[in-house]
Amino acid sequence: MAKCNLRFDFSNCFDFDIWRPESTLEKCKQALLSHSIVLVKGIPPSEESFFRIGAKLGHPMRKYSQSQSDSIDQYLGKVKNTLTASGDAPMPTQGHGPINMHTARSYSSIRPDYFALLAKNEGFPLVSAQTSFVALADAIEEFKRREGETWPSSLDLLSSVKVLYGPKHVKEGVCDVPILERMEDGTYVFRYWEEIMSGLESTVISASDRPHFVAILERFNRIVNSPDLALQHLLKNGEMILIDNRRVAHGRTGFTPYLSSDLGEKIFNPRELISMHLQSASP
Repeated sequence: MAKCNLRFDFSNCFDFDIWRPESTLEKCKQALLSHSIVLVKGIPPSEESFFRIGAKLGHPMRKYSQSQSDSIDQYLGKVKNTLTASGDAPMPTQGHGPINMHTARSYSSIRPDYFALLAKNEGFPLVSAQTSFVALADAIEEFKRREGETWPSSLDLLSSVKVLYGPKHVKEGVCDVPILERMEDGTYVFRYWEEIMSGLESTVISASDRPHFVAILERFNRIVNSPDLALQHLLKNGEMILIDNRRVAHGRTGFTPYLSSDLGEKIFNPRELISMHLQSASP
């Protein structure tokens, strides 16, 4: 059975030192350089504090590249339970259903190096979502084990066949690149879309044997979304997660959008998080 790599855990867990914030931020930077996942507790749960901290860790990216505004709202994503009366939500992150593993801004030619997530309100703990993470290194090791002797050719296809990324809610241009990219040191980075298997027959743009590639990606996708590989955490107020967006994918479990009171009234689940995309501050 697949098992989460022991190096991929919350061993990099820091309490935010409000008197010496630079010390905490330096620890975060070092952990990110080693491709670790970082959990920081005690962050003031406000958009202004989150943005200031993010700007110390990297270069915040606007949500939409066409925007020229410098207001904080242009840099922060709202991951909030915002169900309408009809039971719909503007975006998957604003609903209550599960979200498959993905990397932030996978569709864009310019994508973030790091992804940050801060809990403003964890909601009702017993019925709120667990935020999930999977390390690409773990997924590839499990993929090799399951593929057996064919794993080299399977990885070659995943790192050479171009796929068109096109989320419906995105207005800017989409990119067309392979799922995986092999680095000079032999490790891999990836860009992954939560709906990667949706309409794949029409979005694979460079495979001569399309069904064969689709079958390989289906097997890889099952591994990436396997609960056995996932590190899950219920983010509490003031907790911030930082991950390497090129080597760690994130998702979430579903949760109950509201509870019923003793009087039969619906109590809205106030689960709310803020996200931010960061590019490396390194030259």
